[in-house]
Amino acid sequence: MSVHWLSVELKTLRKESPLSRQALASLTGSSASTISNFEEGKTQVGFKTVEKWFRELGYEFDLHEIEKK
Repeated sequence: MSVHWLSVELKTLRKESPLSRQALASLTGSSASTISNFEEGKTQVGFKTVEKWFRELGYEFDLHEIEKK
């Protein structure tokens, strides 16, 4: 499943915020290079990590588990 839209959204919202990649990384226990690579579509990360980034930017990120019935 492609999450390109999610990386584009993160980059857009981060640029609109006062936080740099380094600041966001420090606040969330990530590295600036991981955030950069995700924003550029070069790497994938877990949804919990993405959720932390969005929350630190002031946005709610809610993804429900998909269960087979």
